[in-house]
Amino acid sequence: AHSGLAVPLPLPYSLKKELVDDWMNINGGENHSPQNAKSLKLPSSPTVESILQSFLSTRTSDLPEWSSFTTGLTLYFNKSLPLLLLYPSERSSHPSTLPSKTYGRSHLLRLFLKLPYLLRSTGTVSEGEVKVLVTRAGEIVRWMSRDESKEEYV
Repeated sequence: AHSGLAVPLPLPYSLKKELVDDWMNINGGENHSPQNAKSLKLPSSPTVESILQSFLSTRTSDLPEWSSFTTGLTLYFNKSLPLLLLYPSERSSHPSTLPSKTYGRSHLLRLFLKLPYLLRSTGTVSEGEVKVLVTRAGEIVRWMSRDESKEEYV
C-alpha cells in the first residue's frame, strides 16, 4: 500500500461521460464560449437528499450502517459544495438552502469523483476506513449508473 495515495473510486463510463457533458454544458462547450454556457435548473429534481433516500430504500441488509453512511455523505456534500463542487460560473447562484435539498445528480457525481482524495486528506480516517467508505460510495455509484435520468439545463 502506498501511504498518502487515495483509494480510487471507479466510475462507470456512462457516469464519466455525464461528468464531461456537465462540464461542457456549464462552461460553454469546447471553446468555453460564455454564449453557449448553461446552468443546471435549481432546485434539481431529484435532489441529492432524495437520491440518497431512494438508494437507502433499496437496501435490505445493513440498513443502520448505510443510513449512517448516507447521513455522513450528505454532511460532506453540504460542507464541500460551496468550496469544491461548484464551477466558478455557478458560485454566484448558490442558494441559501441546504445544498443537499437544492442540488442533484451532477453535483453528487462531482463529490464522488473527489471523495477518495477528500477522505485521505482529512488525516483522521485510517487507510482501512477509507477503503470501506470508498467501497460503499462505489455501491451508490453503480446504483446511480443504472438510472438514466438527467438533470435539466437552462
